[in-house]
Amino acid sequence: MQLKAFTIIEMIIVVTLLGIMAVFAIPNYTKSIDRAYRKDGTVNLTAIYAAEQIYYNNNNGSYWPASGSGDVSAINSNLGLGILSNNLTYSCSGNGATFSCTAIRGSMTLTVTQASATPTCSGSCP
Repeated sequence: MQLKAFTIIEMIIVVTLLGIMAVFAIPNYTKSIDRAYRKDGTVNLTAIYAAEQIYYNNNNGSYWPASGSGDVSAINSNLGLGILSNNLTYSCSGNGATFSCTAIRGSMTLTVTQASATPTCSGSCP
């Protein structure tokens, strides 16, 4: 009767190959996650921009004055949105004549202002 089993050399080769594959897979996975967070932040900031424009039109040419209360719950309740934070930190500020909203995750900062509907990215942008 002959037993069939893996030798230690075969096991070492398999573990080495799995390690080499992980070296390439993990950075690609984290880049994909970062790109997804950037897309999520961009979509939400675009929605905030549109809501600010509606607020401006409905309030005699004045943007939402988010002085000190521009977190996600304040943004949602004052601008009629339903955005989720999803590991991004949102904040808005304004004085009625201008506004600026940011979405931050790590060293990536997305910003939208009354001057531009397209969010800009600074810091570590994927």
